[in-house]
Amino acid sequence: MNKSMISYVAALFSLLLVGILFVQLLRLDYGHRLIPTKAHEAREFKTLAGESRELEGEPINIYIHQNEDELSEAILTNFKYALDYAKLPYTSITAAQIEELDPSPHNVLVLSGENTEQWPYETIKQFVEQGGRLYIAGRFIDAKWADLVGVSDFGDFLDGVNGLIFERELFPGYVDLPLDSELFIHWV
Repeated sequence: MNKSMISYVAALFSLLLVGILFVQLLRLDYGHRLIPTKAHEAREFKTLAGESRELEGEPINIYIHQNEDELSEAILTNFKYALDYAKLPYTSITAAQIEELDPSPHNVLVLSGENTEQWPYETIKQFVEQGGRLYIAGRFIDAKWADLVGVSDFGDFLDGVNGLIFERELFPGYVDLPLDSELFIHWV
């Protein structure tokens, strides 16, 4: 082979390699970062921003009953952190203290866990029927409690099944999407 033919093949190979790299970069998130599809305007939100100011209306009272099981402790510990960050006061109560709650729309009873037999069902039912609010944090499957939590049918829930299996590409064309991509922000 003569020297000009080798130069020609090397140049063609280099051009092909650069073209492939360019297409791969565009195929990923980088093309969308360079050429955004819509303008990103800064939006303003009203927040308390650490200020102490009087809120309007009757305050909400949050009462948390925590079971002695692991699931209840884990969920309600995180729930309490969220309330602390939001600067919302709450009261931890025992199962016996649930009977003393005033059934008002401004009183919320928070429960969590799977040991529902530890909760006073009749007392909580009366609390809800007379206007109190009930919030059950975390996974909850108990047909006895369905009416109280507003569920008509729990469906075909299967316990012990973990994870998701996708039979096709979730985002066609974005096979190698990096973890820091703004195109995919929901980790679930």
